[in-house]
Amino acid sequence: MSHHDAFFRDTWVEVDLDRIAENVSNIKQHSGYENLYAVVKANAYGHGDVEVARAALDAGANMLAVAFLDEALNLRREIKDVPVLVMGAIRPQDIAVAAEQNIDITA
Repeated sequence: MSHHDAFFRDTWVEVDLDRIAENVSNIKQHSGYENLYAVVKANAYGHGDVEVARAALDAGANMLAVAFLDEALNLRREIKDVPVLVMGAIRPQDIAVAAEQNIDITA
């Protein structure tokens, strides 16, 4: 193996989208809540925001939440018809951008 193919870290993460879907399905089933946000901020904690969001939505989540507007805009490019909430503050001058993209903001 060349140094280009070597792995130079002692830790890594393996994400099983089926387990994410199973967890979301179980939470939805046992919570009794009709609505469920999948929080996919920080690129779904480094696991791939769009991929994790789609797995969660397919399993019963019906809304997405992120920390920052740029994360919401990234999701909106890929996922058009699901509510997306920005949990963190945004600048007043960016409210129009959020509104244009049908992104919810907190007040």
